[in-house]
Amino acid sequence: MTGATGWLGGYLCAELARRTLAVVYALVRANSHTTAHQRLTDRLRLLGLANQVGERVIAVPGDLLRPRFGLPAHDHDALAETVDAIFHSAASVNLAAPYEDAAQINIGGVRTVVELAERRTELTGHPPRLHHISTLGAIGGLRTEADERTPAASHTAATGVAYARTKAVAEQEVLAAQARGTPVTILRPGLITADYTTGHTWESDLLVPLLRASVAVGHYPDPAGHVPADTIDTVAAATVALARRPAITAQTFHLARPAPLAITTALAALCRAGYPLSPMPRDAWQRLVDDRADDPAVLPMAALHEAGRYLLASDPAHVIPPIRCDRTWTALAEAGITPPPLDDAYFDRVAAALISDQLLPPAPGAQPTGRQPCPASTR
Repeated sequence: MTGATGWLGGYLCAELARRTLAVVYALVRANSHTTAHQRLTDRLRLLGLANQVGERVIAVPGDLLRPRFGLPAHDHDALAETVDAIFHSAASVNLAAPYEDAAQINIGGVRTVVELAERRTELTGHPPRLHHISTLGAIGGLRTEADERTPAASHTAATGVAYARTKAVAEQEVLAAQARGTPVTILRPGLITADYTTGHTWESDLLVPLLRASVAVGHYPDPAGHVPADTIDTVAAATVALARRPAITAQTFHLARPAPLAITTALAALCRAGYPLSPMPRDAWQRLVDDRADDPAVLPMAALHEAGRYLLASDPAHVIPPIRCDRTWTALAEAGITPPPLDDAYFDRVAAALISDQLLPPAPGAQPTGRQPCPASTR
């Protein structure tokens, strides 16, 4: 697998170790096996997952941006002959990055992974299954309802978000590999948010910059948008559950709840935590955020640009279309995966974890007199 030192990749690595008997070869950007192993161990420990990964996870030093991962030809061939499934999770998820920068990993990296898959077929006659992690942003620019059969292309991607465009092109790359004989499954997560049980999350969770900025400026945007979303642990569990079903190939799945998440549900938890926030029209709120971008707690939200506009549903061009995931949840139900509720108790855990992880300052307590209440949570 690629991307094991990332947030989703770390959870996926742990889930593979926990739910399967496979040996997992995790590509890690490093110059030696020792450094690769240490980097992977450190990241999994930071995610609280180190105790879930045993000796069946082997760190492989390499570079996704180099042909054959920068491995000598005989090492690359040995890896190709060994693996019978590939999970491609590595990506540049910087939503403010220009297209050329994002494309190096998100498109170039796919080509390197496909090279490994096709080399295995050449050497063994048995193509590996390629599980490609994409994003619902690849079809987020559509203005009509989309489902798992909706193809992704540059023009279907979320408007103005280079990350989404590169992931749409990457889907075309893996479909081209499928046409040449590699069995492919495409998995499109929506917004990935905190661990359901612990509430702990990562800074790549798009809710984090929104919540931090709201606390820092003392206001929340009203109204805000609705986004397809799910928890990090559910996305990882769903990915592995789908991969373990041998009949499921040449399909695309949407890894998000059947009903979109109302952003106000997350914002309401801030007030229950004791932050004195008042509503502000979303355009005025965005201007305030942009004006306060010198504040480290506000800068990440200001830097999101077009992607942030989707969170706020700022205008008709930045409203995520209705996303259907019926086929996905039918398959997941058959695999025993059911989604726990994204309710007030869950977002209270998220707020508490953000405070304990020092991503939010300590809450001052009850709202002062005259402050308007936070929005009612909506599920």
